[in-house]
Amino acid sequence: MKKRCIALGLTLAMVFSLTACGSKNNSNNDNNAQSGNNSSNYSVAMVTNVGGVNDQSFNQSAWTGLSNLRDNYGVKVSYLESNQESDYPTNLDKMVDNGNDLIWSVGYAMASAAKNAAETNFDQQFGLIDESLGDQTPDNLVCVTFRAQESSFLVGYVAGLTTKTDKVGFVGGMTSAIIDQFEYGYRAGVAYAAKELGKDI
Repeated sequence: MKKRCIALGLTLAMVFSLTACGSKNNSNNDNNAQSGNNSSNYSVAMVTNVGGVNDQSFNQSAWTGLSNLRDNYGVKVSYLESNQESDYPTNLDKMVDNGNDLIWSVGYAMASAAKNAAETNFDQQFGLIDESLGDQTPDNLVCVTFRAQESSFLVGYVAGLTTKTDKVGFVGGMTSAIIDQFEYGYRAGVAYAAKELGKDI
């Protein structure tokens, strides 16, 4: 059963990737409808980080992935939005109380809350997007990370090829290991373009 849950978790992660934190329960929202073309008793929930489900970024793509899972396979899906970091534990507890089979925490900022929730609710399956806890990962928590530097390399390469001033820039959202991945990939892409063009950028 555990392997089956982890396999489903990884499948959901692929769905998330292919579609590209006071709390508010949107279970009555049309966009959060728990219906689909097929019938399923399996339920998957997600808790957003402070960006909210309509952030036109990470949370929104995750919800799009779950919506596709609902529409194509009839899995029951729902979400809770977090307005501040202190909402994370409360929202995760609410999703546990709602009886969901799998609960996703979206974003590395939720790592601590996800780990604590998994350790407190050892019979509940959890998922964490964009962070790895290594040896500290509870058995009932699956972590999904991305090779952020690879896509960022391509962006840096394009920037290097198209700059008219031989100057480019990178702006990260905050200081973190994951943002560093994006920056290193970007810098490498720029350097590769500069080498191909035979100039300094």
